[in-house]
Amino acid sequence: LIVATDGGATSEITISKTHRCASAGVIILHPPEMPFATYTCATKAQQLDVMNKNLLPWRARATPLPPSIGDQTTDNAHAECMAIILMEEWLPRNIPVLLIMDSEAERSRYQELRQPENITNRFMIRSLMSGVSKCLGSRLARAIAYHQNTGETQSIFPNSTLSNLCRHANNWCYTPTGDQSLWKINQWGTGHPNAVWAIRSHQLNSSFSISPKNRYKDQLVPNRAFVSANQWVDNICNAILRFQRNAIHSQNPQELRRWLMPAVTLGITGPAFILTFNGKCLDRNATVAVENACDSEFVKRLATRPTQGLILRFKDTILLKPEMIGRQSHLRRSIEGKTKTHTRAMYVDSEYRRAIVHMYTAASGNSSKQFASDLKIATKSYKYLQCPCCVNILNLDNIGNSKHPSPHHLYSLQNGAVINSGLYGNLRHYRFYCINAAIHEVRDKMTQLLEDHLTLLFKLATQWGQNGFSILLNRAITGLIFLDQMPFHNAISTEPAYRKIKSSHRACLHPDDWILLVESLTTQHSSLAYDNFIRWPLVHQLAFIPANCYSETELEDGEYSPCDLISMGLIPLALQDTIIQFADELGARHSQDTKKQFLQQWQQVRAIALLRAISIAMTVGAQIAELKNSLISSLPAHALQNSCTDQQTSHRKSMDNASQPTSSSNHTVQPTPRKSPTHSNLNCFPCTGVTCSPYFISKTNLRPSIMHKSSVSCRRCQTTVAAIDIATSIEETLASNKNTLATFMANASRLRNITLDSVIHAISKIQPVPKLITSQHLQRSTKRNVYPLVTMATARLLSGTFGWQTSTYPTSLDLIFNRNSDFDDHSDGGKLCTCDLAPLFSLSPDNGCNTCGGSYVHISTATRVANFNKLQSSHSTSERIHSRSTKISVKHNKARRTHATGTSASTTNTKQPTDQRSLPLQDITNKTHAKLLNDPTRPSAPELQPITTVNHMLSNLIVYYFFQILAQSFNNILFTEFLFDLVKRDGCWTQFVATSRNEGHYASFFEALKQTHKTCIIPICDQYHWTILIRKFVGNGWRIFYADSLLQGSDHRLSQWKALFQDESLFTGTWTKVKIVQQTELECGARACLHGLCLALSNLNSSKIMNNIARINNLAARSRTMVYNICTEGQWHSQGWLNSIIGPQQT
Repeated sequence: LIVATDGGATSEITISKTHRCASAGVIILHPPEMPFATYTCATKAQQLDVMNKNLLPWRARATPLPPSIGDQTTDNAHAECMAIILMEEWLPRNIPVLLIMDSEAERSRYQELRQPENITNRFMIRSLMSGVSKCLGSRLARAIAYHQNTGETQSIFPNSTLSNLCRHANNWCYTPTGDQSLWKINQWGTGHPNAVWAIRSHQLNSSFSISPKNRYKDQLVPNRAFVSANQWVDNICNAILRFQRNAIHSQNPQELRRWLMPAVTLGITGPAFILTFNGKCLDRNATVAVENACDSEFVKRLATRPTQGLILRFKDTILLKPEMIGRQSHLRRSIEGKTKTHTRAMYVDSEYRRAIVHMYTAASGNSSKQFASDLKIATKSYKYLQCPCCVNILNLDNIGNSKHPSPHHLYSLQNGAVINSGLYGNLRHYRFYCINAAIHEVRDKMTQLLEDHLTLLFKLATQWGQNGFSILLNRAITGLIFLDQMPFHNAISTEPAYRKIKSSHRACLHPDDWILLVESLTTQHSSLAYDNFIRWPLVHQLAFIPANCYSETELEDGEYSPCDLISMGLIPLALQDTIIQFADELGARHSQDTKKQFLQQWQQVRAIALLRAISIAMTVGAQIAELKNSLISSLPAHALQNSCTDQQTSHRKSMDNASQPTSSSNHTVQPTPRKSPTHSNLNCFPCTGVTCSPYFISKTNLRPSIMHKSSVSCRRCQTTVAAIDIATSIEETLASNKNTLATFMANASRLRNITLDSVIHAISKIQPVPKLITSQHLQRSTKRNVYPLVTMATARLLSGTFGWQTSTYPTSLDLIFNRNSDFDDHSDGGKLCTCDLAPLFSLSPDNGCNTCGGSYVHISTATRVANFNKLQSSHSTSERIHSRSTKISVKHNKARRTHATGTSASTTNTKQPTDQRSLPLQDITNKTHAKLLNDPTRPSAPELQPITTVNHMLSNLIVYYFFQILAQSFNNILFTEFLFDLVKRDGCWTQFVATSRNEGHYASFFEALKQTHKTCIIPICDQYHWTILIRKFVGNGWRIFYADSLLQGSDHRLSQWKALFQDESLFTGTWTKVKIVQQTELECGARACLHGLCLALSNLNSSKIMNNIARINNLAARSRTMVYNICTEGQWHSQGWLNSIIGPQQT
């Protein structure tokens, strides 16, 4: 029998809930019309003709699945397993079956379960059933055992040709040259007694025409006959899913009962016993259920803290997970209320608290006695927790009594830092209300950028149909309004099911309600809400600026709903699901390319939303750090005296409690000089561990850790030390027993390529077990399915001992401990052991082989660590000598300059503090050069660092920044960022020119294109490959040079760019394809920079330039180094090897 099985699962979203739909199907197909004996005797052309016809179905079985089984929702793994169960329970025993599947995971699981020895192995069953329903897995194992335990060992069809067919199909896995074909050998199976073949899905459409999703393009692998078998069962499963979807949207009770099964609380079938939790059976793993229960309890406890656990409270409703934004990122720490840019965290600083309370008191015109009273209140509460930026700018008393507030400020500022004051100093204040000039500028720029990207997204939505824009907007707004009104945990009022009853508390509104809101807030003196809504309508309607920021000035951190987090860049799952569903419809109605562009644009919107939140947080940190220092430094003497008196009083009370009281009542305390706040944090000590040592850091790309206590090692160093101890313990065990060593080597090298997993497997087989190895070291973690870090480090150290290369890219441990050049003790030419017996090993390299007298080949971990300590000590000595000589030379140079210039040294020392930026601001910006700091287009250091890395493709930020520097350095260079992307977006060059002129954009650029002394450079990145166009006036006419460092597909790309930039007015010229040197790795971006630079600056003809380039050795590395040097320094500087290529440059 030729049988095909398949399963499918999807989710259908409605306004009220999300429905899980799943189906499984089995189909038996007619074999080809030609008998197999005739087929084998036919010619190759006749065989191909037979296999190029669709198979026809004979019998089929299919069923929908319940939305959930036990505590697990039904997914694709459930459906695939159910399809195998249908087949096993349907077919009679001992019938030869050729099974066709498209799920390789289910295929391998099915093949393993059919092995009799695996059915009785509990650990093997647990491994095979990981990720699969427990009840379905046990039912499948029971069905397979039923077939295997029958007394009939012979097939009832002894003349089956299944084995012959499988032997014939083995030829399909190879090409005539002997190489593997597109149908791999691991997808094929023998026919003893049955065969399971893997066929890639989505090669055909439901109408059996070749699908555009086919990964093999116009080919069907292995042939149409067996691909059609998979498509038949796929059509059956999709039909059931369509019936389920229609029943959900129609809400017909009869259809709902027919196609939607109820949720299964207890398993369909199961083992002899079963565990339940909260009335549901644990369908997969009891450990996972316990972890989920602990996580739920942990979330409930964190939710009671107003400023913490915000992400955890909404982990089921927001798209962003904690691990996606990093443990110490600005966004995560600001959301959790822990970042120093948050005023509440800064309010703990006593000096800052005095400064801001004094500012409030001085602005209100109160006396020093009132200041002392307010300070006591502020110490016990957050009454004066106000934004220092706004307090410093505004006069609270005048604004509080003013009848006509400034149009920039929506609300009056009075009664301290209460909810409606407008000064409550959390990050929400800075995202919407703060009037600091720098914060306001960044906020407006990032909001405008977000609005532009949302406009492009909805512009793509218009290709859905006539009402695509309004349909997408209506779906998104409806889903967000429904989510905003759902209950959530309010940590301020400690209500677990809090609802926003008042409309003024809601973040999302209908467009008509938005208009009513902004019109009601528009007065004669303030139209801020109306102006903002007209300026950024999509940002407002999608809650990136929520409605409650106008109606309710401030919200406590614990009162945030999922929709209130959108302004932080956290997208709710409801909005994400709406976008995904609309993208699927867009692909079905228009094209898959449009769907891809739509999803890519949505990714841009998400990235800009996150960047907006992070940019505001970073700017706030910089501004508040400066303001904090200025506030503290401007404190008057009486405030400082009160501070010092309080400190001395508390110190005297503690001393009185520890000893006898002394008669010092007349003692007056003088205020001590206050230290600079930049030197107050002295509890930072360097780590003293091995991986943070100077020699280790100098040889790797690691950074030393900073600890809060002295003489303490970080976790990385502790893990390395533990790995060294375990590796030494293992080597002691291996050295003491030759048989154990031989078994270890055999287990480690049982595969062709030795990997870390095979080394760990060999460690687990050592008998007796080394004393430092525990069972936890050899167990994979439950969630990530990886071994502990100490185990991986131990495996790497053992690989260095025996000279095994377990990974392509070396880690820091490999660079330090596993390099033979540093630790080879046999470099003196001594005799090595050449015995053919089991490999010998000794902890001491001085001992020789008892048989041949040679030295052992393997260097132990203890020996390598000892050699590392020697190298480290010598490195430390040389560093001290170098540091001492450097200090002496600097001292003599300084004295020489002072003697030559008189008082210039003292003048320099006097001016130096005024020119330096404050240390807190310098730490936040992490930039030292003023020129680089003022250049917003300069890529960050992590983006610049990998430029020189082999096979690293340059990003558009690097390439555009390079040509921007070139255009700033030479007046004849004409360059505009994203020009190719804009032209491709509009369809062609002429359409781009017409659109830009109608919108009033790029007018100066179009005029510059007409000037003959201008050379236009257009870098192009398409399909992960860089090419470049250079338009230049040569002789009596324009020439357009096309440079492509990849020969394959170069002519096709040239024809594409010709058609795209076809123009007879502005972009005219004769196209010339430049003959180039083929790239050796992914240096196409650096080569595009080199080609554009040389063709634009040189007066030589293109052939001469390319001949000069061909003479350069190691062209890829030199091109990368050139781009790195220019982009890092931020300015153009000529390089010696370029002069021989360019010749006389243009002026």
